Amino acid sequence: MGDQMEFQFECGCGESVSDFTRGNDEEITTRVRCSECDTVYALTLTPIVKQGE
Repeated sequence: MGDQMEFQFECGCGESVSDFTRGNDEEITTRVRCSECDTVYALTLTPIVKQGE
């Protein structure tokens, strides 16, 4: 089971968007909504180097 990961970025409207997701050796796609303008972002996290390599 993976660890918790936080991601954060600035929305086009200037609002800071952040959330937590699990991290592991698999590709993960998650969605987050900007609380200011309701834009929905999909974020895909892909491991470049897997644990133990």
